[in-house]
Amino acid sequence: MKKKRMLPALLLALSVLLSGCTTEVLNRSSSVTLSPVRVPYSAPVGDSRLSRTETVVLYVPDETGTRLITVSEKVQTSSLRHPVDETLQMLLSYAGGENSAPLSPQTPLQTLGPVEISGNTAVVNLGTSALWLDAGQFYGVCHAITNTLCQWGDIRFVSVLINSRQMGLDMTASVPAGCFAADTHLSADVMKSDLQSLISVGNDRTRACLYYPIRGGRGVAVETKQIEFERHDKASMVAALLNALSGDAETLQTASALPNLLDYLAPDGIAVRENAATGGQVAVLHFDDAFNTVILDSGVPRSVMMASLALTVLTFVPGLSGLMVYAGEELITEVTPGSTYRDAGRTVAFENGVMHRNDFNSFLLSECPLCLATENGKLKRITRALPHEETCSPRALVNCLFDGPQVQDSAPGGAVFPQGLADNDLLGAGLEDGVLLLNFSARFGTLCAGLSAENEKQLVYSLVNTLTEAETVRSVCIFIDGVQTETLSGSLYLPGTFMKNTGIVD
Repeated sequence: MKKKRMLPALLLALSVLLSGCTTEVLNRSSSVTLSPVRVPYSAPVGDSRLSRTETVVLYVPDETGTRLITVSEKVQTSSLRHPVDETLQMLLSYAGGENSAPLSPQTPLQTLGPVEISGNTAVVNLGTSALWLDAGQFYGVCHAITNTLCQWGDIRFVSVLINSRQMGLDMTASVPAGCFAADTHLSADVMKSDLQSLISVGNDRTRACLYYPIRGGRGVAVETKQIEFERHDKASMVAALLNALSGDAETLQTASALPNLLDYLAPDGIAVRENAATGGQVAVLHFDDAFNTVILDSGVPRSVMMASLALTVLTFVPGLSGLMVYAGEELITEVTPGSTYRDAGRTVAFENGVMHRNDFNSFLLSECPLCLATENGKLKRITRALPHEETCSPRALVNCLFDGPQVQDSAPGGAVFPQGLADNDLLGAGLEDGVLLLNFSARFGTLCAGLSAENEKQLVYSLVNTLTEAETVRSVCIFIDGVQTETLSGSLYLPGTFMKNTGIVD
């Protein structure tokens, strides 16, 4: 390049760096000719290039069993999902080392299904073998699991079930364990002292998973709060949970507000009975005739309300195997969700009217951020509730942006992408060196060719800002039908990689 053209080129490069991205705005009137940007990545076809190796920390007993220590291990996982499941399996199967011991040397532990993640809370469901642990061993296992899973910033609390039931701290189903928080300084003696105090004195103020209905009838999501109840009184625990569910959630942005549920209970509307058929106990809620109407008026379908009640009660109250709900004289024996994110239209039947926790697995959602358009040419960060694995999936998030604004969003926003785009317009997604590679179809390029300069910028940065919310994604590289074309519609230079642009977000 000639010397007299060096200054404009340097100014253009400086403006690119200050904008927070490694691409540039096209200036067709400039006489400067730059070498095309070349990236060392090929366009992905399919989503096979999303695996990664991550170093994780396991909390395991030391060789004397007197305290928890950390060991580092490498785990192979996928960018399509949270590494929590692979890490938990590694913890439960850890065989010990020079200065460390297995988590449960005498009782092999396994999980029943994947870890449930919603909000900032994870629920771990251990298999039946965990029933062989005594109370002290179980308490230690819970802390080891909690410390291990809380190494990621999105998980702050952990609840541990056995065979889909809350067993309680005393393993005789009278003192609820609630949700554990990470505590990396506990010794075995301190844990034993804490446990004995909780069992003898009682744990009448603890954290509970509250499963709030998501607006639009899409499902439920977790918010963890402290609740207060009368010691060892399960009916009091249930009443405290209903009271906590009433009103607005504090942190969830897409939850529906519920009326005061206690106001609609019939006299003596909470009971706990022995369940001879399945073992354990069943909680029975008897609401009055107005319950159905007031819940529907709140915008909550019956199916989602039952999911909220069953998951909240059965995750917290120890010893319960199920829940029964009456609305007036009607025992609710089935629900058919109409607009849940999954399984809409599939009837869920409850034998003898007894609801089990596993009946509502498909209702569980977790909130995630998306960037939609505003009328002033910028972007708005809104929240939408999705199944947790989709909050980790680049393809699922791109499809959310394709769909545009939805009724269940935390705030209104504008569509960013042209209408008519579908899942098959994303040919592939891959992750290399922190760069998320997106390969869109030729049809995508054609539909975007008519965008204004303002809309083109909104489209590109809605993708970039949404997808770089993931800790593993540093920047985004866009291909059209396998090639980094010069531009979408003439204003943004597409080759290279884009970094998050916070200045475009209101």
